[in-house]
Amino acid sequence: MQENCAVCYTENFQNEVSLFSDMRGVASGWGFYINRGLSGLRQQMNETLGMFASLESKNEVAILYLGRTSEFLMMSSERMVIPKTPYTLEEMLCSLRLRSGLWKEELDESHVACSVNGRPAALNEVVEAGAEIAIYSRKSLFEA
Repeated sequence: MQENCAVCYTENFQNEVSLFSDMRGVASGWGFYINRGLSGLRQQMNETLGMFASLESKNEVAILYLGRTSEFLMMSSERMVIPKTPYTLEEMLCSLRLRSGLWKEELDESHVACSVNGRPAALNEVVEAGAEIAIYSRKSLFEA
């Protein structure tokens, strides 16, 4: 009877050891993919931060178009060079409206809203180089 127990114990021990080594192999495999993903993410973050770091040196702003504005203008973002003199959001919108009729209609002051660096901004606010400006419409996507 003790022989049976010893055989059962040995088989269980071997199963647990093989399970442990299998799990170790899976963990090292996942570790490879996680490290590879993190290095790719680090590279993307460096490229993005590098892009925005150069905005100020080139006297540019990043403009993000959101919601209805993005849909109608068929654009999600761009970079724009601004003059070194004090430049307001209203002046920036005026220069964007000069592009065509669709831009003029969509960036109309009556229904456009802006934020600068993540906080709501009035149209008379001065924009500085390196800022991130989000432009969106107060109108619904389904309004004419």
